[in-house]
Amino acid sequence: MSNDHDRVFALIGEAIDATPGATLREIAARLRIHPQTVAGIIRHVTGLNAEVWRQRRVAARAGRALGDHPEMSIKEVAALCSLTTNGLRRLLVRQYGLTPTQMRSRVRDR
Repeated sequence: MSNDHDRVFALIGEAIDATPGATLREIAARLRIHPQTVAGIIRHVTGLNAEVWRQRRVAARAGRALGDHPEMSIKEVAALCSLTTNGLRRLLVRQYGLTPTQMRSRVRDR
C-alpha cells in the first residue's frame, strides 16, 4: 500500500507544480480521486495537513525561482506560482520570515 501512496503522492506533487494555484479539490478532480484521499495520502507521506504541505511546496518553488532566475521580476515569480506579488510576499514571510527580495538575496548568497 505504501508504494501506491508514494506513486499517487508523486502525481499530486507534479499536479501542484504544473498548476500551483489549483486547490486540492481541483488537483483531486484532475487525478480522478476523492479530495479526502488526496489529503489522507499527503498526511500519510508527510505528516502534514494537505494545505500546509501545498503552501510549503509553492513557497519552495518560489524560493528556487527567486534564486535561480535573478532576471525574473518578483511579479514574474509570483505569476509563476499563481500568486499576486502581495500573495507571494505573505507566503514567503509566513514560511521563511523573509520578503521576496530578502529571499532572493539569501538564496543567491549561498
